[in-house]
Amino acid sequence: MLAVFSRQIRTVIFQYDGTVTAWANMEVFLTVSARVTHARVGSQGFLCFRCRLPFDQHPAAVLFQLTSTGISQLPPELTGLWITVPTAERSELRWAVNAPFKPDAGRQRLALSNPENRRIAESLARIWEEGLLELFEETRTRWASFAEQLNLHADASHHSWWSQIWRETTRSRPRLEWDGIPDGGQVLNWLAWSSTVGAMRRLVQHHPGIPSELPGPFLKMLKAQDVQFCLSGLLADLGNGCFDRVAQWESTQRAFPPGKTVGATTGDFCREANLGVNVLSVTLELVLGSELGPQRQVSPVAGGCGPRPCVISTTDLSLKAKRPSVITASILFPGIGTCGRLSRLYPLRSRFGVKLFPIGIFPGHM
Repeated sequence: MLAVFSRQIRTVIFQYDGTVTAWANMEVFLTVSARVTHARVGSQGFLCFRCRLPFDQHPAAVLFQLTSTGISQLPPELTGLWITVPTAERSELRWAVNAPFKPDAGRQRLALSNPENRRIAESLARIWEEGLLELFEETRTRWASFAEQLNLHADASHHSWWSQIWRETTRSRPRLEWDGIPDGGQVLNWLAWSSTVGAMRRLVQHHPGIPSELPGPFLKMLKAQDVQFCLSGLLADLGNGCFDRVAQWESTQRAFPPGKTVGATTGDFCREANLGVNVLSVTLELVLGSELGPQRQVSPVAGGCGPRPCVISTTDLSLKAKRPSVITASILFPGIGTCGRLSRLYPLRSRFGVKLFPIGIFPGHM
């Protein structure tokens, strides 16, 4: 990484136990402006955003590890802030930033109280944003040639690439305000998600760079303003199969549309980052309520989807009753309900004051 950040080192020679190894430093432009490059040092590859600051002759850089599958993680000891050489400011985010920041007296930590450092960070974030926007357009319009240039696996895609960038920039809490940064390593979070100049914030406001993290018809990339619903409760655990089943229902897709709905982790981050949307939680209770509707009827798909039917039966449902009525629901979900046996009991309370009891599978309905 020193070879990438210094831009003066062309060859690195290692000599150990009589063996000499030479690593060449090569860099290929990925966009017309040369803001985004593919840097290689020996067998290591990096995605590098070259950010030319107006007040420094050497460009700053935002650097991600590259592998044949796409964006990967830097080793922990290489993350965080560099000032050509590494500082002691490590980051939970597994990528690195090199810029002419002003260190403290010990020259190992960032002087966060120095207003010059905030000026440098603001300029860097704005220029990184330009590189992200340019890269998004490049990958959207010329993915095949882009993937070939980076020698990515055949199953890599525009969707997987930007899902990886989202993942690597959201591994820890977003830092929205400079004054709230506890240490220099958190500057990376601020560069990405600052409420005023965050580069990733700007990207997802203009382009669909937020992965839904959901399967099937709900597998989408969204803009920030598109995120309206996120899964919660039982539905949030995709491993139990609940969401896979209800995602097939027309009522679910109508009430909580694909392209508007995301997984719990994504939704929580969007809330924390204040991305300008009011993200509502979607529970199994709400999904059942949207399927039953005012007519107390279910669709053929909800009433018998697949070889194992999903049966919803209701008793004494009256939303106008003074005392809460009861809905008895028997639902087959993979990993929860099992043939002919009582599944786990989930008492729920609906938004109408109606108690819902998904109580398993009746053998007579199999």
